[in-house]
Amino acid sequence: MSTGAMKFSVGSTGLRWSFTPVEAILGGQLVEWRAIGSLPGVRACGVAAADSALVAGIALHDIRATAASVQDRQVVGMEHALNVVSFVVEAVTFSAAATRGQALVPTALGKVAPVAAVTTPTAGDVTSTRLICGFCAQDSVSSGAVGLAFIVPTGG
Repeated sequence: MSTGAMKFSVGSTGLRWSFTPVEAILGGQLVEWRAIGSLPGVRACGVAAADSALVAGIALHDIRATAASVQDRQVVGMEHALNVVSFVVEAVTFSAAATRGQALVPTALGKVAPVAAVTTPTAGDVTSTRLICGFCAQDSVSSGAVGLAFIVPTGG
């Protein structure tokens, strides 16, 4: 066994999508399905909002809202493309501390937090309306830190 640092790897690449962004998105942010107006059949996305019921996955790279040069990522038909994955372990920013196995929900700016950190049940309420978008995949992650999470879509 090597004495060098070990790298984390995942045997599966999950489900990959290409989206047309409606706003600037950073790699590692959760993204959600968005309407794209009169372009039928085109998948559009934006940064996932808190409590989003339309999370599609996590952005693999940074992208501007519009293609500004020929170096920007393109797909067939010249749509501006963002690669998004789900059903995979990826790095994401946690807006509250979490530990391995805790269920995660989307929070503002495409981040995640454990359900317990953001759910305040009311008297008699035994269910949460929040949709789980994944699970913490490392022993512990501090609030505001980037950590590993298994990401799943919440809708779309």
